[in-house]
Amino acid sequence: MFEYKLQESWQNYRYDFGLGRNCLFVSFFNLFIFLYSLIYLGSFRLLLLLPFILSMSLALFNKSIKELSLTKTFILNILFLAFIIPFNYSLTGIVDSDAHALIRYDEFFARVDVILLGATSSANLFYENFGKAFYSKALYSWLQISYLSFYIFPFYLGIVYYLKLENRSKFLIGRLLSSITIFFSINYFLYLVVPVTGPQYFMPSEFQFDLPLYDFAAYINSSIRAGQPTYIDCFPSGHMGVSLLCTLWFARMKSRHFFVSLFLTVSIGVATIALRYHYLLDLISAVPLVLFCYKVSTQVIPVPVFRRRR
Repeated sequence: MFEYKLQESWQNYRYDFGLGRNCLFVSFFNLFIFLYSLIYLGSFRLLLLLPFILSMSLALFNKSIKELSLTKTFILNILFLAFIIPFNYSLTGIVDSDAHALIRYDEFFARVDVILLGATSSANLFYENFGKAFYSKALYSWLQISYLSFYIFPFYLGIVYYLKLENRSKFLIGRLLSSITIFFSINYFLYLVVPVTGPQYFMPSEFQFDLPLYDFAAYINSSIRAGQPTYIDCFPSGHMGVSLLCTLWFARMKSRHFFVSLFLTVSIGVATIALRYHYLLDLISAVPLVLFCYKVSTQVIPVPVFRRRR
């Protein structure tokens, strides 16, 4: 009975916009971190299985989902991502805590920065060129805002794409949602495999200056630091990766939003360096991961991309 429900959920990707298939992909990730935590860390945390249980539950109710309106089905997919993305992100911090801090690889990443840039910190190199200019506060504050925009980027893309699709083609949104799900799942997996904490925590002594931020931007910066649930979230850069993925989608759609997306992507990429969140290698490694996830999404949800008619 349950196996039939799973099979039905897998086959109905045109009706549930790929929710069933994305649920199964997320389930594999959460089952992995549960078994990893249990076998290697000796920690039995049922919380790690919550997304797995949720995904399996959605598979059981696939018939009911199939009867929803197109808009309700889309909203259900958005709600699923809005829960899964931050929740699984926080779980990487829980696993790191259970391991009493996984081995960090920051030293290697810092050395790569020196090789590529000739400087111990790419953030300091950026500051030397732009941090003392008359517009530095405006620049850094914008970078802080753009860094924060990452959290709504995938939903902005999804809504734009969904609204452009005719009712008979709404199911095409499934491939986009799948690429986002796959990216975050693999991204979080790599957080655990290659734990990197970032320049702001690994080499605080390198930064002998405060970031030139307006008060509101400084508040955002301190809030991000205070509310961070994990300290192994650098490799590869999720901010850079999601931004690139969204920009790739806008390009493939031939959407006018591509130029806005490209500007935000450049801003986010610079922000991750200038605000001391990432090493240069974190950004570089996001590129092949984005291309891989985009390609795999064609296999998970085998539908074409809708392109704007010129």
